[in-house]
Amino acid sequence: MFEPHPVYWEYCTERFANNEKVISLNYGLSNDDGEFMLSDKVDGSSFHNPNHEFNDGIKCKVKEFFSVMRSLNVKNIDLMKINIEGGEYPLLDHISKENRFDVAINYQIQFHNFIKNALVMRNDINDALSKTHKQTWCYPFVWENWEKI
Repeated sequence: MFEPHPVYWEYCTERFANNEKVISLNYGLSNDDGEFMLSDKVDGSSFHNPNHEFNDGIKCKVKEFFSVMRSLNVKNIDLMKINIEGGEYPLLDHISKENRFDVAINYQIQFHNFIKNALVMRNDINDALSKTHKQTWCYPFVWENWEKI
């Protein structure tokens, strides 16, 4: 589990302390390594929401997806649930450009429409995903599921 917000990361760490199958890591996944200001909006905190104020945010880390996979020795993912408040676009675009959507059997994605050109970017990602996965259900800009063909 990847949680860049320190308060929620601590909560996740405590919640799953007795579950050896869950590892809670205090950074997010993205297309590149970096530190960003995260708006502090409870469960809507974002690195990307243009409607949020970032001056009072929290500095958080993200790491490049494939380098994290290598460092954790993860070859395949059964379910990749993505709800990262606008960060889904650079992450999924990065996976697409590397031609690696096959790394996960299932993707559950919450695309957010507050991002400029969200519909076009979502359609581009879905077109790329459709080469290796089929969409099993979809509530546009709420949640959708893609299963490996």
